[in-house]
This record gives sequence, C-alpha cells and structure tokens, in this order.
Amino acid sequence: MDKKRLLSVFLSLAIVFTLGFVIQGEANEIEIPLAHAPILVTSAGQSPDDHMVRILSTRLGVEVKHSPLIKVEDIEGIKTFLFAIGGSAKGLGEAGIDIFDEVERIGAILDRIEELKEEYPGEILSVGIHIGGEGRRGELSQRSIDATASRVDLLIVWQEGDLDGMFTDLAKENEIPLIIIDAVRDVQDILAKMYAQILEE
Repeated sequence: MDKKRLLSVFLSLAIVFTLGFVIQGEANEIEIPLAHAPILVTSAGQSPDDHMVRILSTRLGVEVKHSPLIKVEDIEGIKTFLFAIGGSAKGLGEAGIDIFDEVERIGAILDRIEELKEEYPGEILSVGIHIGGEGRRGELSQRSIDATASRVDLLIVWQEGDLDGMFTDLAKENEIPLIIIDAVRDVQDILAKMYAQILEE
C-alpha cells in the first residue's frame, strides 16, 4: 500500500472518529456472535477499508491476520473472516487484478468457509463490513457486494451505504443478521463485543 493511500486511510479514520462522537447511535438489537481466533481481515473489492478494520481491531488489542489479497489455499486455520466490502479501481489496479479476478478469489474463500463450518461446527464466523458509505456503491462495489454480502453470517453496514435500502432488503431475503450503524466509529464497539471471548483469554 503506497504512502498516499495509507495517508487517506488515517485521514478517514480521523474524520470518522471526530464525527462519531457527535453522531452516536445504537446498533440494531441483535445478538452479536463471538469471534474465534485466528482472525483474518481481507478485502472484497480492494478498497482501503480493510486497513480501517485492521486498525480498529488493533486498537482493541486483538491480533489479526491482515491480507487483502489472500487466496483460498492460505486460509487454513482461520476461524473468523472479516470481509471489508467495497470496490476500488485504483486498489484493483495496484493489485494487478480486475474485478472478475477479485470475485473469483472471494467466491473460492466463501466456498471453503462453508466446508470449514462442517469441519468445525460453531467455530467459524464470516462477517461482511461495508463502511465506505454511498461512495462505495458504484459498479465495482456492487459486484463485490453481490459476491460477498449474501454469503456471510453477519453484515455491518454504515447507514450512508444503505440509503436505498439495498442491504436491508438483501439481509431480509437471505436471512442474514444486519447491523446498521450511525457512524463508522460504531464498528469498534461491535468488534469489541465480537472479540469479548478473545479479550478475556
């Protein structure tokens, strides 16, 4: 990740945390599942949002494996999968892939996750996180959403990314628990609850 892109992530975090103290909101009243280590943070679309998820996790003192381009053959042993959903032409270009390669990569990982759930009942968790707002709802992002959102165990979505109700409808149709957050800062609170068991160890 180049310096300009990394700087944009930190600037976004600064804005997010500043706004978060002003725009407070409670997540939907659903049971937040507990994560099991090891935890993987990866991208679904190659936007820089996965870096934000990693930073929020490390702020809580939780070690995660961060690999935006991880392939299915490298996920063995992972118990919790956090997908930062959002397409970026720049990110895909820097990675040397196109959206079709990315959709294929994510699809293969999700296929393997289904197998892992049978091998390790109750230990495997997949979470889709969309925190890019309306700006991550373009064509590339939509392909990433289509490939990922209907196949995870939990969706966490910033309300600015669900202004048209697309995630709400998708979650209802696929019976996936959905947490709509008022501010991206709220992701850290949800992760804290998700990591509660790990933090106690």
